Amino acid sequence: MQAACEAQSLAMKTNTTKTETKNETVSLIAELMAGWNTIEAAAKKQFPHADKEELYEICKGAMNHALGLK
Repeated sequence: MQAACEAQSLAMKTNTTKTETKNETVSLIAELMAGWNTIEAAAKKQFPHADKEELYEICKGAMNHALGLK
């Protein structure tokens, strides 16, 4: 009986941890998307005649730099 209760308790903790991890992931993605939007808005102001591809490359480069990827 005690083993079953411990197993159930562990399962509940694991589900809570998974939920917390999922929430953290969602928050981080939202933060990255907000950063992208900020970069894109600044790029549009600085380069008003840039097309979508050029804006994408500017944003991609800035994000990679900010994340230390390049």
